[in-house]
Amino acid sequence: MEQESEQSQVDRLAGEILRYLREHPHASDNAEGIAKWWIKRQRLEETLEQVQRALDRLVARSLVEPHPGAGGGTRYMFRADRGGAAAPGSGEGH
Repeated sequence: MEQESEQSQVDRLAGEILRYLREHPHASDNAEGIAKWWIKRQRLEETLEQVQRALDRLVARSLVEPHPGAGGGTRYMFRADRGGAAAPGSGEGH
């Protein structure tokens, strides 16, 4: 089983490397650079997309409110008027 898990991790990494190369066809680096820059960057981008979707959901449910931030970004805050409302997926509340 351990071998299968490692194999699936290798397959996932191979897919990430190919995706990066498709997006950046002239890129090249050694194994350390690929791990440090390509893979981390792709995972960060994926995480950022998921965080934005989660924030959008919380805003839509009026649990979090967006505010203009310095430099043009958006900052998100808990809506004080929602009091102790449980966040979706938190396992609390309804």
